[in-house]
Amino acid sequence: MGANVSTQAPAPPTSSPQESKCPVDHKTREIWLQQGGSAGGPPHPHPLPAPAGNATTDDKPNPKLQRQLSNDREVSSIPRAFDGSTTTDTKPSTPSPYAVSPTASHATPSNAESETGHDAATGNWVYPSERQFFEALIRKSNVPGSTQSAKELATSVASIIPIHNAVNEKAWQEILKWEKDSPSSDPGSRKCGGPKLYAFRGLGTESQFVSPRARLNGLMGYQLPFDRHDWVVERCGGERVEYVIDFYQGKTASANPQEESGGIIGATGPGKLSFYLDVRPKLNSFEGWLSLLTWPWMARIYLTSQYLLSHKTSSTTLTKNKVSTTRLNVYVFGEGSAGELGLGPKNATDVTSPRLNSLLDADEVGVVDIAAGGMHAVALTYDGHVLTWGVNDNDALGRETAWDGGVKDITEGDDASDDDSEDGELNPYESTPTAIPTEIFGKSARIVQVTAGDSASFALTEKGFVYGWGTFVIVQISAGYNFCLALNAAGKVYSWGMSEQNQLGRRLVLGRQYSTSVKQDDLDKLYLRAGLIPGLVPFSSKTKIVSVHAGSDHAFAIDQHGDTWAWGLNNFGQTGIKVGAGANGTTVIAPQKVQSLAGKNMKIIRGGTHHSIGVNQAGECLVWGRMDGAQMGIDLSTIPVDNPQIVVSERGKPRILLEPTALPISSCSFVAAGSDHNILITSEGRAYSWGFNTNYQCGQGADGDDILVATPIDNTAIRGKKLTWAGAGGQYSMLAGPSD
Repeated sequence: MGANVSTQAPAPPTSSPQESKCPVDHKTREIWLQQGGSAGGPPHPHPLPAPAGNATTDDKPNPKLQRQLSNDREVSSIPRAFDGSTTTDTKPSTPSPYAVSPTASHATPSNAESETGHDAATGNWVYPSERQFFEALIRKSNVPGSTQSAKELATSVASIIPIHNAVNEKAWQEILKWEKDSPSSDPGSRKCGGPKLYAFRGLGTESQFVSPRARLNGLMGYQLPFDRHDWVVERCGGERVEYVIDFYQGKTASANPQEESGGIIGATGPGKLSFYLDVRPKLNSFEGWLSLLTWPWMARIYLTSQYLLSHKTSSTTLTKNKVSTTRLNVYVFGEGSAGELGLGPKNATDVTSPRLNSLLDADEVGVVDIAAGGMHAVALTYDGHVLTWGVNDNDALGRETAWDGGVKDITEGDDASDDDSEDGELNPYESTPTAIPTEIFGKSARIVQVTAGDSASFALTEKGFVYGWGTFVIVQISAGYNFCLALNAAGKVYSWGMSEQNQLGRRLVLGRQYSTSVKQDDLDKLYLRAGLIPGLVPFSSKTKIVSVHAGSDHAFAIDQHGDTWAWGLNNFGQTGIKVGAGANGTTVIAPQKVQSLAGKNMKIIRGGTHHSIGVNQAGECLVWGRMDGAQMGIDLSTIPVDNPQIVVSERGKPRILLEPTALPISSCSFVAAGSDHNILITSEGRAYSWGFNTNYQCGQGADGDDILVATPIDNTAIRGKKLTWAGAGGQYSMLAGPSD
């Protein structure tokens, strides 16, 4: 990885002001030495001596020198960005196109102590030599307390240099992945050469420098990083963005698995070195906030950017999540009429007590992980195969199970409860544990965990990718102006779309309190992108929703008890929640039970721009919300202005109806709400309309005046027809019914 700058250069003086820097600060070097040496390590092929003079702390005579600390330096693959005013002893062959950015978060590099350290031919950063690394520790008094002698320190330095270099290379590769996806970066640009590293600093392990993500990680019971770096990357045009790199201690990969320990370097034998990197942009940038929107964002700590670094070479090998090595005996019992027991097509379909499944033999098959879904199961074998069996109606098995076989008739004398059947009556492709073709997951994918839902299955890979197949059963959808609701068979509600009026009924990952960290235009984009990811609307575990109803910018849900919940825009009391009604911009952030609809047993609810209308199980049509534009269909002259359920305007006119009020029409069966007009259908099939009518959307003929009260729609086209459905848009409407 790169060429050596010098192979025969004399050792620099210990106080050299021209010490070259790399992306690790002095304080970081001590941390890396502690990590690299705390668990011991394989002996260096050329042990290093203690330096002469007062640099040693060992009272014993210096041993005979076996080799000098090397002055060789490795050129990194990391391009260096320079300020326009920067002067160096040598200049890159291609002048840097970068100048100081007036908007940069760093006015000067945090590594400004030494402004050398780039290769003249490539312009890339150059890593320090063994001697430079060692002398920097001595000069800065950053010698780990566990070090007993300068010789021990020198040996540790020689061991840590290739590791230190490889980790930085991998960190840069992760940054390039982020930059590749950034709309304002250009890693492949021929014009400027792509992003370059401008500055860096090592923050160490002090508590005040623990990143928010790492701190949350610690609160969840996981280890804290042993080091943190902040890097500043400069893009084409001089824009700079900061990155956070958290370093986590991995598990040692020893030559003998039984001798593995939790240290960075194996205690015995030719082990491998394991580090986990979490690389992402800081939250003071647009990309930083986008990193939170990768679902699930917390998993990025554990499921991405994790690397196993070989102590023997400077190459890096990806490593991720670990798979269990314990082979399992699998016992099944219960009803298996759809192949759920995985006993094959000719075995029992009803098993009254646990039976060892011979098709999942621990020696021959070697199941190491298993999961039970609603009517199917998934298992992972020791060699990485994913087995599935059971019902495949919704593709939960992830493979083809079509079968041309028939079904056996069971006579009165047959007993299939706990005996093996001679004739197969089950689909052999569903009832027999069978592997999903490995090419589906990719040639290099290694599965480490499986799980199963009602009609869906998932597999987690070693590298942190999640594969899924099957179906989440959605039973109802409902759309508002700029958002959508979906209800699944389990009574859970999902929402996605715009969330400016809290119409999604849930908090997005990005909070409003961060608006000072991101430009408003970028903040709006973040909200939009976050809202487009379907998310669960929060209800208690005891609440099962049976129907959802989206208004324009507000929404309703009806639960199994007939109670109504609402959220979203409420400036005219359109949610039915009286608190805040009449105040400009009032919203209901999360689902609240609508007390004004308690006991009403609502069946259908529709919402216009600022009003709502619904039908209950008793056939009543209820209206509430804004009423100063004929939205309620009620003669306002009959309503006293001192009615406590009415909010009046500054001119004393009724403006908001707080209490859901029934219209004087019976046997209502269906309603529709446009922006400011409504249509009602009765069980007899008759249609009524009222509200804003400038574009004739009420269907009451050529007179475009507003329709103040609920009025029957009647003309030759629908006279005598039974209507069952209505739809209302902003300036048009529709009716429908059986053809005859």
